[in-house]
Amino acid sequence: RGKRKILQGDYAGAIEILSEVYPGSDRYADALCELELAYFFSGKLQEAVSAGRKALVYRPDCVRALCTLASIYHYCGQYEQAALCLKRAEETGSDADDDVYKLATTLCEQAKHKKALFYLEKLIGRNPYETKILFLAGIASYNTGDYSKARSYFGKILRITQVKSAIGKKYDQERTLKALGLGKIGRSVDQVDNPCVRGMIFKVNHLVSVVEISD
Repeated sequence: RGKRKILQGDYAGAIEILSEVYPGSDRYADALCELELAYFFSGKLQEAVSAGRKALVYRPDCVRALCTLASIYHYCGQYEQAALCLKRAEETGSDADDDVYKLATTLCEQAKHKKALFYLEKLIGRNPYETKILFLAGIASYNTGDYSKARSYFGKILRITQVKSAIGKKYDQERTLKALGLGKIGRSVDQVDNPCVRGMIFKVNHLVSVVEISD
């Protein structure tokens, strides 16, 4: 519930919920990581650092806690501390997708795009159609000066916009729009260009417009 509150932007609500997690709970380290984020997003930096350090007491190799600490220190201009946290995060050797993605996003935040791209390409090998990973890889490639590679990543993503109403259309067309993330005229979504998405677009091509994001 605390994580949901963070996603909704209700940081005070998240802090209240996460602070109630019992220290003996097997979810306590995860709660501290989320609490670290909630404090950071709400501007309570000292509390965020405290929560992150406490999470590391319970889970010394926690990539999430280390990367968020790195972001906080970088935000505060404590670049050496930020670099140390990132180094520790890399040294954990975690190969879990969530940890690798967290590390890559933190590296991008700190303009370490070449290193971020190394981790993103590892993720793309395992998740070739994951939109958020392709976007970030495109941004990282662009910032390393490899514009051709950046275009290749962005070119795999389609921006689909609903231009006509589904009212009075077949039920399966309405369901297809919802599956694409549409349902309202003017709404746009970004989807990975793959045969499944192309098939859905074909089914409702009279209701949508499609462009490739190429730069």
